[in-house]
Amino acid sequence: MRKLFILCGFLVLAAACSEEDTPMSTSTPSTVLISSNFENDLDGWTEGSHASNFGTVTHLDREGGIVKLDGVGFDGDPNAWIEKEILLPADAKTLRISTSAHDRNNGEVSLRVRLVDGSATSHTLLDWDPLKTEDEGFEFFPQSFDISAYAGQSVTIFLEIGDIDGGGNNQRYIDYIRVYK
Repeated sequence: MRKLFILCGFLVLAAACSEEDTPMSTSTPSTVLISSNFENDLDGWTEGSHASNFGTVTHLDREGGIVKLDGVGFDGDPNAWIEKEILLPADAKTLRISTSAHDRNNGEVSLRVRLVDGSATSHTLLDWDPLKTEDEGFEFFPQSFDISAYAGQSVTIFLEIGDIDGGGNNQRYIDYIRVYK
């Protein structure tokens, strides 16, 4: 009887996971409260760019829908970004994103993830994280952030890219953004 219960629990767990959840961790997935998959468009995210840094934001149909942030500028200076005001549910705990550097060899760019709370205070969740492509093709990496301190608040989430050393292939791709319980 115990083996049957464990098997049933595994089947329920497997049914609750989507393909995008499986690389996140091997722990039990949480309930998705808010999701942006970028299947058809920017899913209500607003694009922004630094005018003097040639920044752009583009929705692409690749990989089931992704967002490309592109820009040339200076280290630590946001070139392009997406932002969205979100009312976090009272039980929100985790913000998860999936991101890749450019799909060409030696693509490299930094990503900063910020949350601006209801009192207009900016909180950096990820500070200019560099990511470099070693091979041709997209290689998406999941990243998770604890946002439980902001649960129940209206917040604005920013995903910003910054150039690394002014080279080529300075793009970062976002596959999905989710808030979990």
